Amino acid sequence: MMKFWSNFAKEGTPGKSTNSIKWDPYNDIAKSNFIILDNRANLKMSSDTNSFESLVADLYKENKATDLEKCAVLLHMLTFVGNDLYDDYANSYQGFCDRGDAEKFLKDNASFIDY
Repeated sequence: MMKFWSNFAKEGTPGKSTNSIKWDPYNDIAKSNFIILDNRANLKMSSDTNSFESLVADLYKENKATDLEKCAVLLHMLTFVGNDLYDDYANSYQGFCDRGDAEKFLKDNASFIDY
């Protein structure tokens, strides 16, 4: 992990660990890549079939959140990690979300949301 942090600080990319495991960037085009941070023997790259489209579809099906809360989650999911992908993926959401309403909800409830 220290090697990944060092590489990221020096070069802007995590690169390879001391045991030559390469940390590939996230790519949701065909599958999502992620790294399993475990002990040295179990450190590895893995992937699954989740994509932003599948996560957005699953969010719509969630029944424990209000429509506005779902919109706030959508906004967080698509803007607060990496690039602002809201315009690219928000139209995949089956319900209606207004970005301004979601931003206002987050600002109004910031003292109550545990980050």
